[in-house]
Amino acid sequence: MDDFHFVMILMSGIFGLLGVIFLCIGLGFTANRNKKKRVCTAKAIATIVGFRRDTTSRNRIDITQEVRKNQNNFPVVEFVANGKPVRLTSHFGQTNPPYKVGEQVELYYDPDHYKRYYIVGDKPQKILAIVFTSVGAGMIALALCFLVLLIAVQ
Repeated sequence: MDDFHFVMILMSGIFGLLGVIFLCIGLGFTANRNKKKRVCTAKAIATIVGFRRDTTSRNRIDITQEVRKNQNNFPVVEFVANGKPVRLTSHFGQTNPPYKVGEQVELYYDPDHYKRYYIVGDKPQKILAIVFTSVGAGMIALALCFLVLLIAVQ
């Protein structure tokens, strides 16, 4: 086997493996999102009470009412679930969150596990699913192109 064939097989394998990994992550985000939509059936009106952000490289957490540019801001919501007040922090932060402190948002939560919830219209998880799935599919397509090129040259 000459160097060209070795490089083509190696590149195909690397891009194929990375593509499968990215595709699986994207499909995992999609499955998680779909599961939340299926099990989160209780509706509530929540208030954005602040934002959590990582303030140092040591991940010290600070909850504040101000948004810092160039840092991920994770919305902190308060709502009533099963007659009890609940305060939770989103797992998805944004540098420019679409919310303001004091704003009310509609959310759905799992009546059995109120820590599982989603905010109606929140897009970070959907965007992550699309990006990872697209990158994965693109890498797999690139791996197949390397294989086709390898077969065509023989």
